[in-house]
Formats: sequence, structure tokens, C-alpha cells
Amino acid sequence: MLRVKTTIAILFAASLCATVPAKAQLIGGNYVKGANLPWLDGHYSYYLGVDPHNPSYGCAYNSGSMNAHFADMHNMGITVVRLWINQSDQGCTIDGSGNTTGVTSLFWTNLDDTVRLAGNNGIKLYLTLNNGRADFLTNGALLNNYINNALKPLIQRYKGDSRIWAIDAMNEIDGVVGGPDGNYGSGPSWSQAQSYIRSIVSAVHSVDPGRLVSCSTGWHTWNNLGYFKGQGLDFYDFHLYNDNGYIPTASSLGMDKPVYVGETGQSTNSWNDSLQNTEMANILSNSNNGYAGIGIWDYDYAGSTDIHTMLYANGSWRPVCNTIKNFTYTGGGSSNLIANGTYTIVNKNSGMALDDPGGSTADSTAINQWSVNGGSNQRWQLTNLGGNVVELINVASGKALDVTGASTTAGALIDQYTWGNNAWQKWNIVSMGSGYYKITSNYSGLALDVASASTTAGASVDQWTWSGNANQLWKFQ
Repeated sequence: MLRVKTTIAILFAASLCATVPAKAQLIGGNYVKGANLPWLDGHYSYYLGVDPHNPSYGCAYNSGSMNAHFADMHNMGITVVRLWINQSDQGCTIDGSGNTTGVTSLFWTNLDDTVRLAGNNGIKLYLTLNNGRADFLTNGALLNNYINNALKPLIQRYKGDSRIWAIDAMNEIDGVVGGPDGNYGSGPSWSQAQSYIRSIVSAVHSVDPGRLVSCSTGWHTWNNLGYFKGQGLDFYDFHLYNDNGYIPTASSLGMDKPVYVGETGQSTNSWNDSLQNTEMANILSNSNNGYAGIGIWDYDYAGSTDIHTMLYANGSWRPVCNTIKNFTYTGGGSSNLIANGTYTIVNKNSGMALDDPGGSTADSTAINQWSVNGGSNQRWQLTNLGGNVVELINVASGKALDVTGASTTAGALIDQYTWGNNAWQKWNIVSMGSGYYKITSNYSGLALDVASASTTAGASVDQWTWSGNANQLWKFQ
């Protein structure tokens, strides 16, 4: 959404209503209470860096203000904040032909500070790359220069950083697509939009395989989600503005990955506390029907006259803020995790399987990474103990995957001990997208890893500090 939003009236079919909550697919195991902060204190395209098209605006970044906003949203129970980073090429350097040639040091300084402040306040950031860059869909050279000189450096800089929640490839990409299922006018085709999405996803995952990527759609609510399937996205994001907070069950949308409502608010164009609050209360309640979360439009700033702002002029909360804070998600769900069952656990980087050498039943048997050959000692029984926490038992030996001595030292050897319901024998499994998972000790917080990412059969498995490396990602098959 920008400062002015076209609202489309939708007729809702009663047949879409569910009588019981649908089982949710959550993102990373957590329901998201989100908010949007598309500009800082009214400064839109120059709050992190200089807008190269309007350099006279300067840069309006204010660390104290950003910190105060994050702290306030944290107090509301907000966990994810979506903000725009390269809108109007903010922070980028461009040549006379519009090609991105780099990123300014001022942009990095301010974005680093923003990430730091978010983390300090218990906030994760959902970074939207741009809004309305139709030329990126039609001009491959322009897109490639942006990817190589701005996007990849961004992803590399924050590789594995848990304070970054996800990347939004473009805000409401259907707004630049021509035709009746786009902007109702002229513009690139959906085929070109899909190519753009795949290019962004590929670039991000090539640098940081575990980084979540989505692309938002808004002009047609959930009706365009079908265009996003099969493009490599890790979850789907649609935007919705109505007065009653209605959304169909997530399962009725027919999507294969979690669905997040990244923007929502009232559609009536008037300041109305009751209307704003009713819409949000209803959509939060309806999100129990299978959604990964809801993101309110928008936090804005004290003194804003936008009808959607969450604050009064004096900075105090409008009623909707307490509604968000007091909402408790009850939809349950699978956390988008694999089901209980027997699996071979394969390392993404080396293609080797997590194994118990010889299928030994002795305590303190070292866990190795062997070539996949169908042996029973390479099969692991997964049992969900609640939330993301699982027990992993080797099928051949009957022993549990464990952390030697419950060590918290990075590089501690992983052993296979007798299952005794000990804390250091429980593992936290979180989907990192594209079918891969991070397996982290529920006791020490360290990630299951392959020492040196060796491809040699029999390579030992260590427990290393999570840093987003490909050798710390695993696939269950």
C-alpha cells in the first residue's frame, strides 16, 4: 500500500466459510503479529539513505525515533515489522541509464542501526525491496544490475541474521501487471512478473539458502495467489482492506505453503476507531482458520492524519493496539513441519545422510554422515513433542540423537545416547523454506552441522553456532 489505496469491493461466498478452524501452516513455527512501517515519521523514500532522484531531500534517518517505534510496537505484541528499503532507489547509486551501480555507506550505516534496534526490541524485519518497478520486469539488464550491486550485497551482509525475518520481492506486484487481473490498464504480463519473482528468489537463496522470500499481492486480495505457486517462494503474502475483517479459510485458497496477510485495515475512508478496531479484531479471529499471521496497516507516527494509523496525535494507542496485544492465536497447526514418521535426514550442502555408524547400540556412539545407500542405520524416527520440538530416534539402534554432555560450546561433538527424556536430547526443527530445515538443540540453541561440510563418507557431525550456512540445513526424505 502507498498513501492512497484503491479499495476493491469483494462479494464473499457463504460456501467458503468453515465451521471448524483449519490446521495452520506457520512460518518458522510461530504465528506472526505484524505491522507495517513503510516510512519513518512521514519520510518515505529517504529515511534510510538518499533518494538519488531527489537528492535535495537528504536523509531523514533518526535512530531515537526508530528505537521508540520498535519499542512501542513490541509492547503491543508485534513480532514482525515490514518496511521498505529501496523504494525510489533509496540508498542506491545509479548511472545515467538508471542502472544500479552500488549502495551508499550511509544506507548501510542506517540499515545496520535499524536491524540492531529491531533486535534489541524483540522485533524481526520483513524487508520489502521496492514498489512499482515495472521496468525491472521488462528490462533484464536493469534487474541484473540491481540484483548484483544491491540485492546480493544486502543478503550477504545479513546472511543468517535472525533479526531479518523475510524478503518481500516487490510490494503488490499485481499493481504493475497490466490487464484485468493486474492494474486494469497497461503493464508487463504475469509471465514477466513470475520471471522477476524467480530471479529475486534465486538470487536470495543463492547467497543465503535459509532466507525466507515472498512477494506480496494486493490489488485483488487473495484472488491472484495462483500466479505465485511454483515460483520458489517460501510463503505467500496477500493484502486485504475491508470493514468486516472477513477472510476465507486458508485451506480453501489451495496454496501449498503458509499464507500471511501482510497488510490489512478498514476500507471506509474516514477516521473511525470503532471501524478500525472491529476489522482488526475480526480478521485476527478469522486468522485462526489456517493463516500464518496478520500484519496491520500501519504504525505510522504520532500526528499522522492517515485513517489507518495506530496512534493518536499525542502518541497514545488507538483501541486497535490493545486488540492486537490481547489477541491469542488458537489455530494450532503444524508449523509447516514434516509429519511424524521415519525419514532419512540428508545434508543440503553435501547430500550425505545423517547416520549411526554400524547401527551401534552403545551409548556415546558418534553420529556420522554417510552416503545414502538405503541402510536402516540411516533412518530416523521423528516424534513431535509439541510445537517445533521433536525427538529423533535412530531406527537401527533405538538410540536418540543427543548432545554430548549437553555442551553449549560451538563445535561440540554430537553423540547418540539412550533416550531418557533429557532436555539435551530434544531438538527444535524450523522450516527454512524450499523443503529444508534447521535442526537446533533445544538445550543449547546450537545448530546440528557437518564439520567442514565434508562430502567424505563417515564425516563427523558437530554442533555449531547457527550462522545460516548451507551445511547447517537438512532435508527429510
